[in-house]
Amino acid sequence: MEFLWASLLGLCCSLAAANRHTVFWNSSNPKFWNEDYTVHVRIDDYLDIICPHYEDNSVPDAAMEQYTLYLVEHEQYQLCQPQPKDPARWFCKNPKAKHGPEKLSEKFHRFTGFTLSKDFKEGHNYYYISKPIHNQEDRCLRLKVMIAGKISECQGPVGLLSPSYPGPGRKIWDGWEIPLPSPANTPTPLLPACTKSPDLRPPLSFSSQPSGPCQCTREETSSR
Repeated sequence: MEFLWASLLGLCCSLAAANRHTVFWNSSNPKFWNEDYTVHVRIDDYLDIICPHYEDNSVPDAAMEQYTLYLVEHEQYQLCQPQPKDPARWFCKNPKAKHGPEKLSEKFHRFTGFTLSKDFKEGHNYYYISKPIHNQEDRCLRLKVMIAGKISECQGPVGLLSPSYPGPGRKIWDGWEIPLPSPANTPTPLLPACTKSPDLRPPLSFSSQPSGPCQCTREETSSR
């Protein structure tokens, strides 16, 4: 039963959390002008890079923007210069594609198992830079991607909620908090509305006084 709950919750949250983040990779994008362009993502989100595209001949072919993109370390990101050993991540080199602008996509997997794929970690930053093919003196375009930590709350189609800390009746499973079945309710015994109390009055000299009857209140005892 717990495994079924965990599977459903994992499916629910993965469907609810996956988003696509679009970046138009060209020098006309004002988000690149401050040189601190940052995208916030979560594991299993997508990054879609939209390459430069020209639909007419108003721009000479030699001036059409084309780029080689790299996934680099923080030092290379600051310098905006890849190391010779850094392999190219993507190429934007078809600015007049008939089908429209090229789209290059990255999915932020935890683990892929493929040699040529990149594994990403929660709570880490990743850096993309580009080198222009059309003009080596063009401005540097760079992007920082920040991957959030583990999701602490999810509300999926089935309406399951998980708090950011383990609450009562919950169990941690693969980073998620799963509500456990509630135990059967134990009925609470009800106290009687009236209990028999001993008669604390001193005994009379001419006869013995039996214990008093059921006494509900002090006022009733005083009125005897």
